[in-house]
Amino acid sequence: NNAVSAGDWFSFACPVSLLLVSLAFMTVYLVFVRGVVIELDRTVLEAEYAGLGPFNRDEGVVAAVQLLQIFGWLSRKDLINNPDVLGLTGVDDATIACGAAVLLFFVPSIKRRGQTILGWDVAQAHLPWGVFLIMGGGFALAKGFIESKLSRLIGLRLADATSMSMLGITYLITSTICFLTEVTSNTATANVMLPILASVATETLTHPLALMLPATVACSFAFLLPAAT
Repeated sequence: NNAVSAGDWFSFACPVSLLLVSLAFMTVYLVFVRGVVIELDRTVLEAEYAGLGPFNRDEGVVAAVQLLQIFGWLSRKDLINNPDVLGLTGVDDATIACGAAVLLFFVPSIKRRGQTILGWDVAQAHLPWGVFLIMGGGFALAKGFIESKLSRLIGLRLADATSMSMLGITYLITSTICFLTEVTSNTATANVMLPILASVATETLTHPLALMLPATVACSFAFLLPAAT
């Protein structure tokens, strides 16, 4: 199984994230906030903290489910899908995420007697449906690209670009994706562009990660416009 799991991605992206956060912190501190003094009212902070109330069992259950979900993501490839251990080959990252969410609909709440920790009325009122529509639209658009063979057509047209050096190709991909993801959702950008780049890799006998990995990272480098999440 050569699929990139959440654990694989974490091992790659965590060091990169730590490096970029450090660089961003130093830039913001040295350029903008060095020497700036902010006075905070301690009583206001203490009042807000006291307003949170004591840590209760419901919060503990939610935290435990979240940790269980993260553990499932990171161990899925080596533990859950491994035929020598659990061998649950049908379980993927989406299965684990949905399972964690559904679990909260069945655990009884200690704060609201007779109810579960997460009820459908609460989920319906607080879920960001707009985000779901954006992501769903991105998935539908990407599926349309694939079913109509448009992604393969674009891949064939872009195949000539692979005559460039790998550094040049990487720069071209990241620059294009960074610009595109400023005006569209990063998820939608990935859903549209990754099938295209996969077609380019197939047509030019290039390893898919050489094209798709920088594109995936570039989808997160959007900070200028409101749509650039």
